[in-house]
Order: sequence, then structure tokens, then C-alpha cells
Amino acid sequence: MKYEIREIEPKDNKGIEKVIRSCLIEFGANHDGTAWTDENLGRFSEIYNSKRK
Repeated sequence: MKYEIREIEPKDNKGIEKVIRSCLIEFGANHDGTAWTDENLGRFSEIYNSKRK
């Protein structure tokens, strides 16, 4: 199997959010106070590709 490492793109956001939410459900962390309610969950390409000051 061949893998490619690249920068995250907007098309990746939903898939990554789905994986994270599935893990949160599996470990009982689908509640307030966790990433479950983080308003930035699902905005990975915007956040990780932004230039930090």
C-alpha cells in the first residue's frame, strides 16, 4: 500500500471530524467539556494551514 503525506485540505475536514467523533463516542467522551462541543472541530484545514503570528 502506498501512502502520501500532504497538507490537510478542506475536502479532508468532514472525514477527520467523523473519525474523531466516532472515537469520542467509543470512549464515552461525547459530551460538554471535550472536543465534542469544540466549535473548531471540523475546521482542521483552516486552523492547521493558517500562519501563526
